Amino acid sequence: MNGVGLICIKATNLSSPTASYLFCSYYRPYLLPQLLRCWWLTRFFCGVVCCVDYLPLKMAYAVLKRSSMMKSMIGESWRRFASVAVGSDLVAAAPNVSLQKARSWDEGVSSQFSTTPLSDIFKGKKVVIFGLPGAFTGVCTAQHVPSYKKNIDKFKAKGIDSVICVSVNDPYTMNGWAEKLEAKEAIEFYGDFDGKFHKSLDLELDLSAALLGHRSTRWSAFVEDGKIKALNVENVPSEFKVSGGEVILDQI
Repeated sequence: MNGVGLICIKATNLSSPTASYLFCSYYRPYLLPQLLRCWWLTRFFCGVVCCVDYLPLKMAYAVLKRSSMMKSMIGESWRRFASVAVGSDLVAAAPNVSLQKARSWDEGVSSQFSTTPLSDIFKGKKVVIFGLPGAFTGVCTAQHVPSYKKNIDKFKAKGIDSVICVSVNDPYTMNGWAEKLEAKEAIEFYGDFDGKFHKSLDLELDLSAALLGHRSTRWSAFVEDGKIKALNVENVPSEFKVSGGEVILDQI
């Protein structure tokens, strides 16, 4: 099971082969313990007989397209690990995508609504970047940004050229939020107003249930000369376990 594909838990006593996949995860070696835990919980608490399958990526995708159960249960997890991984070239993964530096409306007008290419942000630099669901939202305001702001001197001591916060917001909202947090001097804030950056990296999340629409999931990365050296993605956007400043600081 060393190839790229999906590891699936399958209920062997269900009649429909395309509806029998109860759990699925993009294969990574470190996910195996979680997979096995889920397998045994399913066996003992759901009362179904299960086995473990490994599906090559193309075959797995075909199964997922036919399975309504899988689309509802693991749709976001499927996308989350589809194209972003340690070693990826962030600039190449999002070609022709630019971000919008946080600024006031007047500054936007005077700059003729300019954008910043990813190559200008990442190439030849050591960058810590973190993405979050939205400006002025709970965890993002109370925990995520502060965890980077308070550690900014430690990031600089490790040779980090810039610490960047990005969200699927317009740059004017990001500017107002940065000013309210008094974090603009420590952190560079960027908007991803149309979500293209996060869509390109498969880090987009549908948060329509919270009246937010399509947003970024909660994540962080250490990027050197455009290459991802460390990447952390929360399982759900309300969690704050692996994407904080202290975690990524230890990974540099």
